[in-house]
Amino acid sequence: MPSPNLMPFDEGKAKPDESRRIGTRTNEHQVTERKEFIGCVDSLHREAG
Repeated sequence: MPSPNLMPFDEGKAKPDESRRIGTRTNEHQVTERKEFIGCVDSLHREAG
């Protein structure tokens, strides 16, 4: 992804909603992955214990 400094200023200003949407989607995805990872760790602990 190009840094904002290299992009034309108007282009960066034209789509604030889109970048916000992408950021939100990324956060939700990371949270989901973290929950799945914690679930895997829990099951491993249960098997070991």
